[in-house]
Formats: sequence, structure tokens, C-alpha cells
Amino acid sequence: MATAERKSRNLSFDEVWAIVQENVQGMKELREAHRETEELFKKRQAEAAEEFKKRQAEADKRQAEAAEEFKKRQAEADKRQAEAAEEFKKRQAEADRRQAEAAIRHAELEKQLSKLGGRFGEMIECMVKPNLVSKFQELGFTF
Repeated sequence: MATAERKSRNLSFDEVWAIVQENVQGMKELREAHRETEELFKKRQAEAAEEFKKRQAEADKRQAEAAEEFKKRQAEADKRQAEAAEEFKKRQAEADRRQAEAAIRHAELEKQLSKLGGRFGEMIECMVKPNLVSKFQELGFTF
């Protein structure tokens, strides 16, 4: 029966009871649909949470691997830098040693050349002096 038709006439107990039973059955079906929807929602929510955990674990793993790789590369770079610094120190020490040796050899050479220069002066003086004195005397200079 249509709802408008029911309103316009007096209903009997059996008719009212049938309507109540229809409503009860509708409510049962509605509760069952709601329960199914709730279960489906909880299931999907659990699946989404599980998927999120899985993706988060993968992201954490990748981040940890990247951090480990960075540490490894940083350690290698630090090692190379330390080796380069050590090599530089060795080369600098060698250069300083060679420079000191060269300075000593230079000083010795200067000393020897100084002595040699004095000897050459004496030799030239002995060779030139006799002729020089006579040349000055010819020019009228006396000493």
C-alpha cells in the first residue's frame, strides 16, 4: 500500500504489525549493511596502514643505505685528504732539506770563490806591478 493511502484510512492491527515488521526487517538489513561497510572500512584501513608501514620501512631502509653510503664516501674522502696532507708534509720537508743543503753549498762556494779571487788578485799584482811601476816612472810619477 502507498503511504498516502495508509494515512487516509484507519489501519488495522495486522496492517500496523506488518508495517512494523517491514521496518524491523529494513533496520536489520540496514544494520547488516552498516556492519559489512564497517568491516570493509576496517579491512581497507588495515591494508592501507600495512601498505604505509611497508613503504615507510622501504623509505627508512633507503635512507639508512644512503646515510651509510655517505659515511663511507666521507671516510674515504677524509682518508684521501689525510694521505694528501701527509704527502705534502713529506714533500715540504724534503724541499726544506734540499734548500738547506743548497744554502750550505752556496755558502761554501762563496767562501772558496772569495779565496780564489784573493789569489787571482795576488797573481795579477805580481805580474802587472813591475811593468806598472816602470810605466808610471816613464810618465813621471814616483811613489
